[in-house]
Amino acid sequence: MKVYHPQIEVTLIKTINRTGMSFDDAGKTKGAKVAERYKVQRIDLTPYLGESGGVRTSKSVREPAGGFAITLADQMHPMHMESLYALIEPMDLVEIRFCHNSTAMLSKRPPIIMRGLVSEIRRDQSMGNDGKPVRKVVITGQDLGKLWQIFIIYYLQVAATGESTLTEFRFFDKYLKDKKMNTQLAKGFFKELVSEVLNPFLWRINVANCDAVLAKGFVPYVTIEGSISPYTMNSFSDISLHSMMSTLFDVGPYNEMFIEDNEEEISLIMRPLPFLDVSGNSIMGVVTPSPGHSEPAIEISGDDIQSITSTRSDKGVANWYWSANTKLVLTNDLVMMLQAQQALTEDKRLYPNSAMDRYGFRKMHIEYKLGSESEVPDSNTGTQEVITKNKMNPIEWAKKRRNLLADFNKDNVVFESGTMRLLGNEKIKAGRFVTSKRGGVNESRFYVVSVDHDYVPFQGFFTTINYERGTGFIDRASNSGSPYLKEWDRGGLR
Repeated sequence: MKVYHPQIEVTLIKTINRTGMSFDDAGKTKGAKVAERYKVQRIDLTPYLGESGGVRTSKSVREPAGGFAITLADQMHPMHMESLYALIEPMDLVEIRFCHNSTAMLSKRPPIIMRGLVSEIRRDQSMGNDGKPVRKVVITGQDLGKLWQIFIIYYLQVAATGESTLTEFRFFDKYLKDKKMNTQLAKGFFKELVSEVLNPFLWRINVANCDAVLAKGFVPYVTIEGSISPYTMNSFSDISLHSMMSTLFDVGPYNEMFIEDNEEEISLIMRPLPFLDVSGNSIMGVVTPSPGHSEPAIEISGDDIQSITSTRSDKGVANWYWSANTKLVLTNDLVMMLQAQQALTEDKRLYPNSAMDRYGFRKMHIEYKLGSESEVPDSNTGTQEVITKNKMNPIEWAKKRRNLLADFNKDNVVFESGTMRLLGNEKIKAGRFVTSKRGGVNESRFYVVSVDHDYVPFQGFFTTINYERGTGFIDRASNSGSPYLKEWDRGGLR
């Protein structure tokens, strides 16, 4: 019988060092000052995880930020003689670590799960059914993706002078090194956004009690192809930095952008969709050189699976694809469609997994922003020989994007999606592949879109994943024996 020893460590790092409750325009304290006991740098929250406490983290590659919720016993801090409710403020930093089996830890501390910023602190006080008082403090917040959600691009018209000004955001005049707006490689532009816009914002928050990892800033890992055109930069107003970046870099139909907490750094990953085709080959043919993402898929033992739900559906089926960038080519979309009719051949309509005579007319229409790298007038894109070989005009680039869209989606009907609840596994992160072989059936592969970790003191540590592009049906259909008999087990789910 396996015996596990889960470990958890939750630390609060103060970023708000309050000196008063009100301030004048120069930032000096007005009125009463804050008592000395509020001068706190770090608080170990682990001892306050009582019987009714717990920690939950949630992370998805499809969301701007992950989230966390921490429930603590409302006990007095022995040094500061105060409730945690009063010592914690919004925008303080929380570091969450836990693991399922402490004997397998590589260091004296559990591995990092999430670094996040507090959004809300709640204090609940009530009387229990047994007549005893129940007091607890609940902390909720988001990981550092919160920053690019609250960084807003906003253009303000000054009526008195008739000029347009920017309240917080001016890419080329205020923030970026390259003041000229030229067509440039998407990779370089993404890295410059991180270094000149996002990291300075992070450092301003981290100034109170400097954390070494935060001091490094976000570390970008970029493997996407394409270029950024100035014609796509003039329509963003009153949206978040994340929304702007998602639109610019074609996040969703072609690429992924997400933040991942690692031991030594905060990785900011921008990569093509890592999807595999039915045969297990990479559709884009690329490997993301980021922490952990070049490693083999994480294997899940059938004994660790508590429940699994698998679904196949025709809602993702498409058999007519169109993608265009009208701002880049400065051509009417309808004109481009007429020019491209020869590309809309019967093979798209008759492909068995999305055939039009079976599934009806299913349209997938995408507007993208990235142009080809051939648009960049820069020798940094390679030698002249490489540039000549890879040169691609806008029509050719549009055709490539359209075919890629079809490759990503043409087999949606045979891939599975669903949820899986497991014994806690801190190695599983959003954006990774996991595999499982249950009851002798062929090993199946799942792409983890989101992962929730739940740590409940005195009860256990559990992980729930939401997955896509599962190969369970594909593996069953290609198995020469009876998959049902092979997976059948009187002892339960395996």
